[in-house]
Amino acid sequence: MAAPTLAQAAMPWRLLCGPRAIRAASTAITATTTCRAATDSHLTPPRCTKSTSTATSTPLLPTHCRALVVSPKAGPGATLELRQDHPVRSPRCAGEVCVRVDACAVAYRDCLDRIGAFPFIKDNAVLGHELAGTVVSIGDDGGGTMGAHATGGVYPSESCVSACGHSLVVGDRVVSLHWSQTEAWPSPLARGGVVKSMLGISTDGGYAEYCTLDAGALVKVPEPAAWSAVEAAPVMSTYGTVWQGARVRGRLQSGENVLVTGASGGVGSAAVQIAKALGCHVTGVTTSAHKEAYVRSLGADEVIVMAAVGEGDIDGGKSGGGSSFNRHEIVRRLGGFDLCVECTGEPTFLPALRSLRPEGRLVLVGNVNNSVVGLPLGLCILNSLTVVGSDSISAAALRELFLFLDGEQGGPRLRPTIHSVRSTKPHACTNPPGPDTGGHIGERGGT
Repeated sequence: MAAPTLAQAAMPWRLLCGPRAIRAASTAITATTTCRAATDSHLTPPRCTKSTSTATSTPLLPTHCRALVVSPKAGPGATLELRQDHPVRSPRCAGEVCVRVDACAVAYRDCLDRIGAFPFIKDNAVLGHELAGTVVSIGDDGGGTMGAHATGGVYPSESCVSACGHSLVVGDRVVSLHWSQTEAWPSPLARGGVVKSMLGISTDGGYAEYCTLDAGALVKVPEPAAWSAVEAAPVMSTYGTVWQGARVRGRLQSGENVLVTGASGGVGSAAVQIAKALGCHVTGVTTSAHKEAYVRSLGADEVIVMAAVGEGDIDGGKSGGGSSFNRHEIVRRLGGFDLCVECTGEPTFLPALRSLRPEGRLVLVGNVNNSVVGLPLGLCILNSLTVVGSDSISAAALRELFLFLDGEQGGPRLRPTIHSVRSTKPHACTNPPGPDTGGHIGERGGT
């Protein structure tokens, strides 16, 4: 399959995507031939002119920007169309924020979004739920907009409240949540339908130079000097998913035996790193032998390669041929697991459940397909097993996680696995700039 051609678009923001996401998306990216080029004439002053600042420059917010749009709508034949005249919506009211996107991660879920796995996705959606950027404009109570001066000055009255309850001002470096947690938490379906603020689904996401969204979908990076945009963008959806599921909801403790399925993927690799940093004995499950060394490099003490397991299944074939790793010698030697971080769902769910010790916990954080599995109720009852579903991460937990990843709780300093970084500037494709210089596209997450 041909390599993706995003670098030819000369887009100044960055996308970080895992190899599987790149492979799946590479033939679905096109550039429109009818775009109007973005010019300085698209820059207009914000509607609100109230200010006590003494700066003399005029605050500017572009009316159009470049964006990758699902065209015409999500489905098996959908493509990503590069548009250079995508409208930039000014924040309309208090609590809305416009962010300049400095980096946006791309994961396998983005591929599922594009092909229509979520039936409620909006038409002409701009995907991207893992963005890192800088606040450039904030709505006010009168429906107007405050903005930053070109010189970097900030209006004293410009502020709003983030998902953590912290004040946001122009110039703050932020990362996104999956949706606004002031609208709903812990589920984006809590009100009988999808929330209006679900990034890349019901509202436009980070595959654009600018993104206007509810401030409740943002968290300020606690120590911005310690994080590049490339590093910060994937944290919420990789480490964050694991932290909320395993640490917050699964009550993961030091010294426990932990099983991680899909251990070579973006979320799986984060699970291996976090569990190891917390002092656990970690066993990773992967699908092929060539991924074993990578999983071990993340800190896994043991690796189960599913292809090496016999074809017979202890559950009568319900878990699929060759996937009954619950009979593996490693599982028998360890006596089972205290907790499983289940990242792939149906392909590994049943053998993972059968690998748990009595009173074990399975935390389900991923599902690579929409297949249904039969739950062995007798096993769950007799072994007092707990199955927990978990999605995303709370804003407060995300701030705590950033500090944990910086080693402030006594553990090692951790950063997301970035597979590669690709330039978005044609002249820089063979010699991409550093992570803080802008202008490149990358790949994040495992193998």
